[in-house]
Amino acid sequence: PVRYVGVGEKAGDLLPFDPKEFVDSLFA
Repeated sequence: PVRYVGVGEKAGDLLPFDPKEFVDSLFA
């Protein structure tokens, strides 16, 4: 299943969840 991560308040702001990119963004 594809997970989505919200990057804003609108449904259109949902992006496919990429664990690697998520972790990279945390440490950016």
